[in-house]
Amino acid sequence: MQADYTGHITTSEWRWVIIMSVGVALVAFVPFVWVLLSISNSTWRFMGALHDYQNSAVYLAMMEQGASGRWLMYYLHTPEPHGGVFIEPLYALLGHLARLTSFSPIVMFHVVRVGASIFMYMTIYQLASHIWIRVRTRRIFLVLVIVASGVGWILVPLTQSFDYIDLQSPYIYPFFSSLSNVHLPLAIATVALLASVIILIFRPSETTSPTVSNGGLLVFLGVLALVLLYPFAYVPVIISFLINLGIYWVDERKITKPHLQWLSLFIIPALPVLMYYYMVYQNNGVVQEIWRQQATPPPSPILLMLAIAFPLVIALPALGRVLRRFNRDGDQFMFIWLLVMIACAYLPVAGQERFLLGLMLPLSYFATRSIVDFWFNFIKRKWQMRVFAALLPIIGTSHLFVLIMPIYPIVFDQQVDDTAGVVLERDYIGVFTWLKNEIGNNRAVILASPNTSLWLPSWSGAQVVYGHPSITTQARYKRQAVIRWYQTSDISQCDDRLLQGDYSFRANQYTVTYVLWGPQESQLGAGVCRDRLRAVFRFGNIWVYRYN
Repeated sequence: MQADYTGHITTSEWRWVIIMSVGVALVAFVPFVWVLLSISNSTWRFMGALHDYQNSAVYLAMMEQGASGRWLMYYLHTPEPHGGVFIEPLYALLGHLARLTSFSPIVMFHVVRVGASIFMYMTIYQLASHIWIRVRTRRIFLVLVIVASGVGWILVPLTQSFDYIDLQSPYIYPFFSSLSNVHLPLAIATVALLASVIILIFRPSETTSPTVSNGGLLVFLGVLALVLLYPFAYVPVIISFLINLGIYWVDERKITKPHLQWLSLFIIPALPVLMYYYMVYQNNGVVQEIWRQQATPPPSPILLMLAIAFPLVIALPALGRVLRRFNRDGDQFMFIWLLVMIACAYLPVAGQERFLLGLMLPLSYFATRSIVDFWFNFIKRKWQMRVFAALLPIIGTSHLFVLIMPIYPIVFDQQVDDTAGVVLERDYIGVFTWLKNEIGNNRAVILASPNTSLWLPSWSGAQVVYGHPSITTQARYKRQAVIRWYQTSDISQCDDRLLQGDYSFRANQYTVTYVLWGPQESQLGAGVCRDRLRAVFRFGNIWVYRYN
């Protein structure tokens, strides 16, 4: 019989964690199977991503570049020429692995995404083992981190709106992040591992210098991995570490040498990478423009509270306790980390909401403490876990909404529009294949509808005039110009400036090589301007025209 208290993770515990992690990962994969089966005999082709599909198309385009042998990435969803940069190296690596294993980038993306999700859940349980010796408490923590969400599902029928953080943003929620891409679950796994070491560092009377065996190497590699995977998550971690160090100095009137050694491990690996990002921003105009326009308004405080309402209410007793005692038993770091992430979300910088990555970790920590130390006191022991299990469907229903929302218009309506472009007509795949073979390693800019252009780079390796609402430079301006070009009904009014590169933040930066015409483009308008171009290829209902 397994002991209820243990200072390490036993084999039977790991077995339970792995079964739980694999089960959750398989549940997350159900929508993909559903979509594939529902359109297998239709005219539609699933393009490879459901949740956060627009950004996934960008990552798949980077994998396509990696599969062609590149390590320096280009933003293919914008037409301007620019120098390759070492960004998102994970997807370049996955592209190289796809080439070596003969997997398609899409298959590799989802295989690794599932693996990253399982790894994330295992590291979260590893964090729990550094905090609690009771197995039941560790399991409650892991389940809360996976399941806990907000009240968006309650508000949707009342407001007829889906604009709630727990239904739209993957950063706070590990389960949601596992649906979206590869790097977010890996980043959450990394911060979980770093947090597990930080908690040990600041325990009372802990003065051990970093070594390979006590987490020193883990911190060095973890920080390096985090700034490469997701530098936004690094900022709250290092700020929280510094605040904890400052509190220690106030309490003890000294800073120990081991603490300074640990601090160096949290800073030194990040410096060259952050400096490189800064130099790229200063010297690559296209990258600078793309990063600049990714600025988003900070989340509404009310919406943020609604997004974490259930775990926050559960956590209130433990949060009150930490305000009264502020012990170094994990409460101190977790509380500071929680507040720093929320504070960073309101800094006057780009991408504030991204600082919330992993917020559910400290929040679930306090919720778990509240459940075990406070709420369970009002429930008879034999009913405690039953009541906890009964509450899970209520606090996690938003995740069910998130899981199902992308497949609803595909499975039930079979409609494709600019807000549900996860499928295209099958003939486009034949055109993408022809373009990939025709273009090779040469540069080519292609004009197509927004839906088509989203997926074209990841399938052909070509650049597009407009392909993404935040990766395309001057995205709104270009998108309107593309739609107008296809809508034009008078051939004398055709605007060749779009094809010649004038619709850009720097004029004459590109020239369109090919123009596509198919069902997606015909939805935009008459497309008479294509009559001025030379047809060079046709596959089914899709025509390819050459401009230059």
